[in-house]
Amino acid sequence: MQEQKELFVLVVAADRVIAATLATVLRSGGYMVGTTASGATASRIAGRMVVDAAVIDLATDDPMSLQSAVTLQNRYPDCHTVLVCSPSQKDEAVMRAEEAGLDCEFVLRPLSRAELLAQLATAPGVQFNPATAEKQLHAA
Repeated sequence: MQEQKELFVLVVAADRVIAATLATVLRSGGYMVGTTASGATASRIAGRMVVDAAVIDLATDDPMSLQSAVTLQNRYPDCHTVLVCSPSQKDEAVMRAEEAGLDCEFVLRPLSRAELLAQLATAPGVQFNPATAEKQLHAA
């Protein structure tokens, strides 16, 4: 039987409450999680450790948030990226992501736990059962 790797997800969110909430959801889904408040720090973290996936909150006007996603994908081509934004931000975020050549998914606020975990489930090497993950979330 092949041993399943525990994937590392980096959360980039300037708001501490959002970062903590995202981290809790991801940990309950079985991921190792690191958090940072800035895109610049995320880029530095990528230089020190392998990042399997990134969840980047675009609520802040930090121009480095989107750039950090590009940096992560350049360094780790299999890094699965999920951008979190409001419905009013989505069109601009999609345009900026396309201009940057970013391969990513979008999750809109209000954030659904099941949707976030389902988006990450498409990352390489992930085996995911949404029903099991949702039960784990409600049990926590």
